[in-house]
Amino acid sequence: MALGEANPLRPHPPERITPLTWAAARSVLLLRAALTARQTSWAMGEILANQATPAQIAGFAVALRAKGETIDEVEGLVAAMYEHATPLTITEKNISIRPNTVPSRPSNGEIRAMVPSVLRKRSSRCTT
Repeated sequence: MALGEANPLRPHPPERITPLTWAAARSVLLLRAALTARQTSWAMGEILANQATPAQIAGFAVALRAKGETIDEVEGLVAAMYEHATPLTITEKNISIRPNTVPSRPSNGEIRAMVPSVLRKRSSRCTT
């Protein structure tokens, strides 16, 4: 089974027995089963509303990543982000693009100057 694919032996758990709680979401993910879009949308909504603790966020993110995200799970996360996003309205149509605003590539000397001398001395690959 490739990373990110849902386990065919463990389909979506029935939502009637999987309430929308952090413990339930984490339990489903630890079983390597897929959450529904509704469940991941709820989790992202809690995160964006500042209703989740750092431990809950970390546990959810690590368990989801370790299992591998499904399309439904990502759709739920994106739906919650859209729901909490503030629409951006641009009224001015005047956008100025000036020439020569793209920085040129730094020279090797400039790159060496950016690297702290401690790192240059310890690295056998870096020549000064």
